[in-house]
Parts: sequence; structure tokens; C-alpha cells
Amino acid sequence: MTNTHQPVGKQIYPVGKSESDHRTPEDLFNHLSYEVGGFDLDAAASDENHLVEHYFTLKDNSLFQPWQGVVWCNPPYNNAALFMEKAVNEVNANRASIVWVLVPVRSCTKWFHEIIMPYATEIRLIKGRLKFTGPNQKGAAPFPSMLVRFGGEPAMPRIVAANKQGMVL
Repeated sequence: MTNTHQPVGKQIYPVGKSESDHRTPEDLFNHLSYEVGGFDLDAAASDENHLVEHYFTLKDNSLFQPWQGVVWCNPPYNNAALFMEKAVNEVNANRASIVWVLVPVRSCTKWFHEIIMPYATEIRLIKGRLKFTGPNQKGAAPFPSMLVRFGGEPAMPRIVAANKQGMVL
């Protein structure tokens, strides 16, 4: 039986291919939160796993809401491109100052070449595999992950290696 109330931002696979509720590793989130002086919004969360006081759930439909300030987003990976397009639009409209997005490394995809490469101000390729948390998560993710920043001053170099806490190596 498929759960039709999947949390928006914390699932790893498309609906029907995995259990939902794969949460962002807290040490990764905490490091980035400290680095940016705190996040104002968790743009893809659930009532059970939000990481910021202000958050949007699947029911809220983050893609139709304004994003304000410094934003964290661990989107559903089957819709990652839509969330990254939204991040670019919110930064360009000066509603969001910075948006950090956690997604799988998929450098062969259209969204990587058409959204990330031209618009990201920083890409952190995470060394090793993240261990997502949550009731159904066991072991490390079966894919590499990256942190993508939209907004803020461009980092030099723009693509860097990072550890599992998101710190630049």
C-alpha cells in the first residue's frame, strides 16, 4: 500500500520506490545553519521532521508559496528540478537571500546542466554517503549527495569537496 501523504522534503526516492521520511542529517543541517546565521524557512518538510520553526509541508505546497530570507530545502528527489527552479526564482525576485538545497549528485541530468550550472553560487560535493535519519532509514544512502547554494556571493572555487557535515574540505 502506497502512502499518499509523503512528506515533501525528506524522502529519498519517488513515491512507491522507498519508505518516506528520510530526514536531513542533523549535523549537516546544524553546521550549515551556523554558517549562514540560521535559516528562516524549511521549504520542504513535514510536521514531524521540520528543521526550522517556519516550514512548508506537502499540503502547503511550497512551490506556490513565497520563500523569505535564508532558506533550507531537502526536496523530494523525484521533483528536485522544480524546487531548484523555485529557488532560483525566489532569489532573483529578492524574496530569498540564500537557498541551500540538498540533492543527489546527478550531473548527467538536464536540471543539473540547465539550473545548477548556470545559477548556483556554490556546489559542495559531499565526500562519502550521507546517513539520512528517520524511522525507515537504514545505513548510508545508495548515492552521492551535494549541497547547492543559490544566492549570496559566488564562492571561489565554485565547486568544492565537503565532509558529511557540509564543511568545505
